[in-house]
Formats: sequence, C-alpha cells, structure tokens
Amino acid sequence: LALLQFAGSIVIAVTFAQSHSDVRLVTTTRRLGIAIIIHLSASLACDLLISIFMIRIFVEYKGVTFVASTQKLLNSLIINTIENGAITTACVALNIAFYLAHPKDAIHIA
Repeated sequence: LALLQFAGSIVIAVTFAQSHSDVRLVTTTRRLGIAIIIHLSASLACDLLISIFMIRIFVEYKGVTFVASTQKLLNSLIINTIENGAITTACVALNIAFYLAHPKDAIHIA
C-alpha cells in the first residue's frame, strides 16, 4: 500500500511539474484525478492499518505483562495511538471527501 501511495504521489508531482505549477491545468487532468484517488485511498488504508495493528500489539503485550507500571504505560500508549490514529485517519477521509465532492477546485491540496 505504501508503494502504491508513493507511486500516486510521483504521478501527481510529475503532472504538476509538467503543468508549470498551474493548479488550473492540474485539476482538469483525468490521469491526475485517478492518481489522486489512488494516493488518498492508499493513505487512508495505511493510516487505518497502522493504527489497528499498533493497538492490537499494545493490547497483546498488556495481557502478558504483570508489572503495573508497564501496564499503565501500555494503557497510555493505547490511548495515544487511538487518538492520533483517529485524527490522521479522519483527516485523510475528509481529504478524500473534499476531493470527491469538488474535484475541480483543488481544496484537497490545501
């Protein structure tokens, strides 16, 4: 997924460079629209999977740890991962929603 995300961002960067940094030309290119959707979808999937698996790993270690201070540390790591993972995943989801709702105005770039 990360390589797919990287490939999408390369296509976006090359298309932007070929348009001489003119955002109006970039928003009308169909090839770029597909690359943007691939890039944003892969970003959403990566963020979601990273958050889920980090939480899973922390919960597993918390179950086998009997030291109270380590369990407290793992609790705070779980909470921190949930908060940060939810924020980044929500931002990427909003970015996709903005792009799909208004693909011609480039609000997703801001």
